[in-house]
Amino acid sequence: EAGIIEGSAGNSSAGSRDEVSSFFEVSLPVLKNLEMNVAARRDTYKNGPGGNGTADSPKISARWQPMPTLTVRGSVSEGFRVPTLDQLTQKPSFSADSITDDATCMSYGYTLTQCNNWGGKAGVKPAIQVDGKVIANGLLGPETSKQKSFGVIFKPVNWISLTADAYNIGINNRIATLSAQTVINRTLNPTLGPLPPAFAVKRDPATGAITSLVRGSVNEGTVDTNGYDLTARTDFKLGDMGRLQNLLQYSNVNSYTINDGENLIGYQGNPGTRWSLSNMWSYQRVQTALTFNHIAAQSLGAASTHTKAYMTTNLSVTYRHPTKTTVSVGVRNLEGKLPQLITYDGRPWNFGLYDGLGRQVYFRLTQAL
Repeated sequence: EAGIIEGSAGNSSAGSRDEVSSFFEVSLPVLKNLEMNVAARRDTYKNGPGGNGTADSPKISARWQPMPTLTVRGSVSEGFRVPTLDQLTQKPSFSADSITDDATCMSYGYTLTQCNNWGGKAGVKPAIQVDGKVIANGLLGPETSKQKSFGVIFKPVNWISLTADAYNIGINNRIATLSAQTVINRTLNPTLGPLPPAFAVKRDPATGAITSLVRGSVNEGTVDTNGYDLTARTDFKLGDMGRLQNLLQYSNVNSYTINDGENLIGYQGNPGTRWSLSNMWSYQRVQTALTFNHIAAQSLGAASTHTKAYMTTNLSVTYRHPTKTTVSVGVRNLEGKLPQLITYDGRPWNFGLYDGLGRQVYFRLTQAL
């Protein structure tokens, strides 16, 4: 932070505020098979950066079981989130940001055609590292949200349970941390969105190359998303062969929009579906687990950002000794699969979706008292 040690970066923040919260919840058995729940929370923030504020977050939910094998549930609620103290008070910190920028690329002696077809691949631009600075925004306000959900649980027999839930979430005055690339893009094209005066890009007056930039967090518009989740659980008792349990989870996001804009599902970083299938076989003191995880492809937008579907497998074997000693051996990412090297938010791949560690073999020994 002080800039005394070359090649190091760090920052600190200092701030305080008073928070008072109150909460109540009431369960109402309306009928023998119908139960309603009413809850509310009030949060009050005082004497801190960002000013004072009070918010009420109510929730109403209901659970109806018309028959032993079927349950229907739903809820409506509101949420409230204030910016964190570090977002409001942190000291400026250095950040080595990876970006794409034509003028900066050409300042190294490349042509515009080369900079837009890097490595002979059409539409691909090179990632260039520039000096960035992340600063606090003392004017950040809270974000609020509204959620709706509706679902059913169906258990026709003891060995299977099926669940389906649909949801709709809207966020207002969202708190967003702008990336270096976003600041650059908005500087070049203001129609992409506003920037606080302190967020700026500094360029060399002779070449136009970026020499430094400043970024941070802002309150920015709305987020609206909706989708559904499906779950299937099975439990088979195999007699002398033990027990087999399976869990299938499937999540589908129908829509994700910012400021009522285009649906971003299918674009890089926003897969429409994800699913996982977990299988657990228990035989005497040994448990064998096999899990498959799948992330859908993202094939909208520029061809250079298209990302293939991604699937990995985990395998483990666990032995439980009568002395409460547990021994586990396993492999994460059995295939040793690595993410595609497609730049995302200044990094060589999407760190939020994909794991770049490859195959991981582990051994674990635990002893319970």
